[in-house]
Parts: sequence; C-alpha cells; structure tokens
Amino acid sequence: MPGREATPPSRSLAHLPLACYYIAGGIGDTCAALVSHPFDTVKVRQQVSGELDIRSRRAPQGLGALVQTFRAIVVADGVFGLYQGLSASVLRQSVFSTLRHGGYATCAVALAGYHLEAPARDTAKLPPHPSLALNAWQAVGCGVLAGSLAAFIANPFDIALIRMQADGHWPPQQRRNYRSGLHAVGTIASAEGAARLWRGCGPTVSRAALITATQLPTYHAAKASLLRAAPGCWKGGDDPKLHLSASLASAACATLATCPVDVIKTRIMNMQRADAGGAQYSSALDRAVRTARTEGVLGLYKGLLPTFARLAPHTVVLWQVQELVLRTLWASVLRHHDAAAA
Repeated sequence: MPGREATPPSRSLAHLPLACYYIAGGIGDTCAALVSHPFDTVKVRQQVSGELDIRSRRAPQGLGALVQTFRAIVVADGVFGLYQGLSASVLRQSVFSTLRHGGYATCAVALAGYHLEAPARDTAKLPPHPSLALNAWQAVGCGVLAGSLAAFIANPFDIALIRMQADGHWPPQQRRNYRSGLHAVGTIASAEGAARLWRGCGPTVSRAALITATQLPTYHAAKASLLRAAPGCWKGGDDPKLHLSASLASAACATLATCPVDVIKTRIMNMQRADAGGAQYSSALDRAVRTARTEGVLGLYKGLLPTFARLAPHTVVLWQVQELVLRTLWASVLRHHDAAAA
C-alpha cells in the first residue's frame, strides 16, 4: 500500500530462539535412545559377527539373523544384556544430538540470511523450522556440517558405547568389562592414550554427516509436503500422525544411507589388538574393500534390519518428543514476550 513502509521478509517471520533447538534435540534423542537401545545392541553384535570370515556369506540374514542374535544375547547375558552400554548411549546422545540438532538450525539460519527476531504477538503456532527456507542442497550441506562437528566432539562416548555393547561378543578372558560410559572413557584414555578415544573418527564423522543430512532435512521436508498436500488433515501441524508419517520417511532414508558406514565404524571401534586375534585394517577404505570381498557386498549391510528396527522407533520418539519440547518452549517464549511488552 502506498505510504506504508514495506516489512522486510526477514522481519515478517517469527522464530524460535536457537537455544530451543539445542535443548529439544538433546532431550528428544536421549529419550529415543532409551527406547531403541536393545535394537542398537543387536545391530552392533550382528555387525561384528563373522568379521572377515567367508563363512559369514552363508550365515542367516534378515529377520532370521535378528531373532538369532536377539536370542543369543538374552540366553548369554539375560534381558539386561540388551541394555549393555546404556550409560554411554545417554552420554553420547546428550552431547552428539544436542550439537547436531542445534548446529543444523544454526547453519540454516546463517545460510538463509535472516536474523531471529522477537516473535509476533499474534503467533500461536510453532514456527516453521529455519531449514525450510533453504533448497535441498543447502539443507543437506547444513546437515553434513552439523553432523560432522557433533560426531567429532562426541566420538569418545561413541567408542565407549560400541565397546560396551560388543563386549559379550568376545571370549570372557578378552572382555573389557567397563562399569559405565564414564569408566570406559577414563579407562581407554589412561590405558591406551587419549588419542585412542578418536579411533574410528573418520567413519563416525561420515556416518553422522550422512544421517544428519538425511534424517533432519527429510523429516522437515516430508512434514511440510504432507501439510501442503492435505492441510485440513493434520490439525494445523500439531498432529502426532503427521509427525509419525514424516518420522518413518526420515528413518528409511537414513537407514539406507548410513548402514555401510555404520558397519565399518563398528568394526574399527571394536577392533582388538593383533596379538589378541582381532582383525586388522590399514584404513576405512581397506575395511570396506576387504569386507565386500570376503563377505560379499551385503556384508556392508549387515544389521540392516536391526538398524531400521532401531532407527524407526528411535526417529519416531525423537520427533514426537522434540515437537512436544519445542511447543512447550515456544509457549514460554510467547509468555515472556507478552510479559515484556505489557
């Protein structure tokens, strides 16, 4: 309208403070880990089984392998054997997931070129995620950067988690018997040197980059697409069925993208010393090539079913909890804004 000052696009949007994405991401993934941890333990045991053994080509695959591994863990270690490494998992998620979710939002805001402003007083719904202002390649780039940095920082807890989950795979005399995640990190640093806490960092960072670049953009894009396709079916975006549908799409993409890297990462982190009979590799590429040659290409997809069985409920719980936390934080932001404006 003539005579009225145009509102810049960056000021027409209301945004959550970036701290909310860090908080909600950490809480969401930590809660999800409590649900998915047994499947993660089964996945790790499957990935380290038959390592560089040509006979593993004839080993059970798919659902049969999942059931067999699950039963073997319960028989050997009891039901609590499925929760080996849970303390390390919680520590890892509290660091890794907090940083990757918050970092993804931070990168998106920086790349989109707008600033976080005070929310509009008439804004009642949760604002759209800042990554929706990006194109697909920009969103993937933000995921790669955020996931890589978060994984590098959290790698000590990741290696503690892998070792604790895989401990039952080794003969009793070769087991490490860590008492907790912190005990594992401290023992590794004192007995093997602090640098060993970053063993397998390359595959870990690669996997984190892939999973963040697929899981996060896919969820937000799927959620936005479903809202556009059927705007009257999802209660304005706060419908658990919407979050469930977008979560399953996110989990499927992330599973297919990350499984080969996850296998290599698991094997290097679980690697024993040469004098203890462990398989030795010269590099991550060497691991991948030798695994494919010895076990077949499907050897790189060992644990695919438990990976999805773990990632699907994990992703569903992650986004359900994160949406709940974000809505709670957004309501708090609005109350604070209204009180300050009064």
